[in-house]
Amino acid sequence: FWNDEVNGAKKAMERNAAAAPGKDVTRDLQVTLEEAVLGAKKSLSFERKRVCPTCQGTCRLPQTFIDCDQCAAAGLIATPTDVTVTVPPGVADGATLRLKDQGDDGDPPGQLYVKIRAASMNAGATIVRDGADLITRGVVVRFPKRGEPASVRVRTVEGEWGNLKVAADAKPGQGLKIRG
Repeated sequence: FWNDEVNGAKKAMERNAAAAPGKDVTRDLQVTLEEAVLGAKKSLSFERKRVCPTCQGTCRLPQTFIDCDQCAAAGLIATPTDVTVTVPPGVADGATLRLKDQGDDGDPPGQLYVKIRAASMNAGATIVRDGADLITRGVVVRFPKRGEPASVRVRTVEGEWGNLKVAADAKPGQGLKIRG
């Protein structure tokens, strides 16, 4: 009987939340069309569970059987965390990025999964994303002479101007490309 009490007390003292695997954390990240297409570095703030500094993850005050009041005997406390997320060029809306060991503390640490929420059009609504294509609508073309090709300046996602060559036989509503 006495040995059971001693072993139970030892097990209670040896409890350690940091020795358990850390939980994965999932967060959304809003990006603009330009950031999704060209890539970017974005800051992301979230709460991450870290090992309690008072009890060191044991859930008890040091050398006692008293529950830790700092972490409510959980061994972990939520702390504000900032990370920099590298958004790769060409990332699609809904893609998930994994930041290794950036989830909750534990052994091993959890992962941080960042779900990308990419805008489908730029701020001026002049460029729209359709899958891997970027589309500018409502471009007005004025041909110098009937039967001769024309060239039109079109705003690109990089914020620069590109030259769109328009064949003389182009039809209204026809899709044309600027390579790259």
